Amino acid sequence: HCGGAVPDIDFHRMIRDFRQQCPPAQPAEPLRSSDGGGIVVCVRKRPIQPHEMAQRELDCITACNPFAIVHERKFRVDGITKCLESHQFEFDRVFDEEATTDDVYSAVAEPLVPWALERGGHVTVFAYGQTGSGKTHTMTGLQRLLAEQVFSHARRGDPMEVSLSFFEIYGGRPYDLLNGRQRLDTL
Repeated sequence: HCGGAVPDIDFHRMIRDFRQQCPPAQPAEPLRSSDGGGIVVCVRKRPIQPHEMAQRELDCITACNPFAIVHERKFRVDGITKCLESHQFEFDRVFDEEATTDDVYSAVAEPLVPWALERGGHVTVFAYGQTGSGKTHTMTGLQRLLAEQVFSHARRGDPMEVSLSFFEIYGGRPYDLLNGRQRLDTL
């Protein structure tokens, strides 16, 4: 979300018009089969927050899967005529602000769980972003859904061993989230 100069209805209108050209969001299909291969990069746009609305900040990010588009306010050379410059970034999946944590889980993590449990594979899911971007909100929900799926699988009676690690890297230092945020030593 873009702060900056006093909000301008013309820029809001330009962004609204741009968004109307995007196809409607489709249900999130799983990103890959259960083979567990490769790296997948996804973006989840968080909704604009009430304090941002109160400050009349401009919602300058458009999620138009598979693109995240950043809109930049510009003026033409005359210094008067307003225009919008849009920068498009492509990812494996882009979730808009309406997407739920269940939507993200179903498309991103859920397909990997059977592969990890039945074939002994290793899976890593991590969130990256600035403070306040929604990492904790998303990861807490994904952890809950992951635990539900793992324990549901365990109830089938098949013997299994599961090892989990939850840690946070903050300020370049890793912390163990399953042990009171104890700082971890690194090699």
